[in-house]
Amino acid sequence: MRRRLLACAIAWSIILSPCLPGAVATAADADVLRAAERSAAALLQRMDDALAQQSYDGVFTYMRGETVSSLRLMHTVIDGVQHERLVHLDGTPREILRVGERLVVILQRGDELAEIADDIPAGPLARTFVRSYRRVSPQYRVVLGNVGRVAGRAAQMVGIVPVDNERYGHQLWLDEATGMLLKSQLVAADGTPLEVFQCAQISLGRPIPQREFVVAEEVGRNVYALTVAPAPAAAAQRRSASIGWRIGWLPRGFAMSAQTVRAAAGGQGLQTLFYGDGLAALSVFIEPVPAGTGLPANLQVMREGATVAVSVIARDGDGRTHLVTVVGEVPVATATRVARSVLPRG
Repeated sequence: MRRRLLACAIAWSIILSPCLPGAVATAADADVLRAAERSAAALLQRMDDALAQQSYDGVFTYMRGETVSSLRLMHTVIDGVQHERLVHLDGTPREILRVGERLVVILQRGDELAEIADDIPAGPLARTFVRSYRRVSPQYRVVLGNVGRVAGRAAQMVGIVPVDNERYGHQLWLDEATGMLLKSQLVAADGTPLEVFQCAQISLGRPIPQREFVVAEEVGRNVYALTVAPAPAAAAQRRSASIGWRIGWLPRGFAMSAQTVRAAAGGQGLQTLFYGDGLAALSVFIEPVPAGTGLPANLQVMREGATVAVSVIARDGDGRTHLVTVVGEVPVATATRVARSVLPRG
């Protein structure tokens, strides 16, 4: 189960916006530093506008750990509604279409993701990976870096640096002419890139016909409809009362975005809690271990690139055994502390 959770999280996390902090210029004068931060924040707002309003058609490379993929990303606005299409250019054929808040994932039959897609509440999971750079939380500092070149275009680097060690940092390279995001990196505390999303070639401003965003009927394909609409945090917190577990510790700035309970025959099924700070996200999966099943090690860790899955054993108020798995783009120590803090309510 834990391996399937990690595989699903990795797949869905590629769906939407790419990522970003690292060594950036400092200033001894506080006024200069504050001015640089305001300038960097303005650039992030310009980037968000470009991602939402520009028409673009580009080829990107995506590196996660030792895995490198090629992707084609198309985006336009038709009658005020955003249309986006992501196509995997190598490996197993996969496509993702987004029209407004509706998401369609197209997989070949026999694809390992097709086998696990129904096992994971992918709508809320996908939603937790939607990053917004317009309002960066106080848990990060926004700083200006140097001007470089990406895909033959001048690009300004903006860093988003965490103020603690409980989350990763980001580096963004923004097209000087349009504000478009051309490259992003998710980096560890020592500056090591964990994920890289980089433009190889791009066409900006050219109209893209609506037919490019229509799902074609083909034999041998599975189509999954999801949603990426944000859930009100307050409502999610109220609904969490139906979950029989609580999280004793979360990194500062993390809040619940959604929760699900999947019933199983004869008792409790998979219970899931989703949290994020606007940039980083993590999911907590809690499932009962059937009687007579051999227990796994008390702490198990899997990692691929920036995504980690940590599993621990927990017992509810009646002494029944459960497997708690935390999946997210956070350091192992953060995921482990969250997993070990999961307790039964009451």
